Amino acid sequence: MYLSILSGILVPGEFNIGKLLLNILVILAFILSLIVFGKRISGFLGKLFKIKSNEAFSVIIFTLLLMMGVLAEKLHITEAIGALLLGLILAETTHNHRILTSITPMRDLFGAVFFFSFGMVIDYRTFPDVVVMSGIAVLITVIGNIINGFIASWLAGYKKRRSTNVAFTIMARGEFSIIIAGLAASAGLNPKLPAFAALYVLALAFISPVLAKNTAFFYNLPGKIRLRTPKAETTT
Repeated sequence: MYLSILSGILVPGEFNIGKLLLNILVILAFILSLIVFGKRISGFLGKLFKIKSNEAFSVIIFTLLLMMGVLAEKLHITEAIGALLLGLILAETTHNHRILTSITPMRDLFGAVFFFSFGMVIDYRTFPDVVVMSGIAVLITVIGNIINGFIASWLAGYKKRRSTNVAFTIMARGEFSIIIAGLAASAGLNPKLPAFAALYVLALAFISPVLAKNTAFFYNLPGKIRLRTPKAETTT
């Protein structure tokens, strides 16, 4: 929903509050209809996919993916949202394992192409201009995710150890941040946004595994601090 609304706002030269609200309603109706009728649609697709030929099976999958991408584009939704919704529907079919086996090689290839194309639009000479803002964004992300992780774990009824695991393992940022930066850059907001997103993602890519690997240390840290604090002298 966030990407859908953002893509509608960032369409160059087409910002109009009335048209924007209409587009949001259309997008909302589209997404909800797919969620509500997805199970019925998946049943129909399950019958359609009863094909012995792996080549024809792969062609049908990618044809549906392209059609969903075109439909999403017509509704001013990013193709990523259209692909995600189609994945939710196809995951409910009895052919989900076969679909995953078929698209996994392509997924890795197109994933590499996606990051390659994003790297092509980054001007590394702008890194010094955005390094401070990227550092601030990383700090806000780490602190905010730790707080939100503990709050979400508390609401879910997790114990302290599991809450710590959740809070310190949700730092990574990747495709989502890059998609947002690409949308903003294509709308002409700021040419330095790709460089900002690149530094932000790379910094969190280094920080996230370290925090995730040392959740036990952070869980035991308050107890260690209390043990090292000198006890107040008592008087008798």
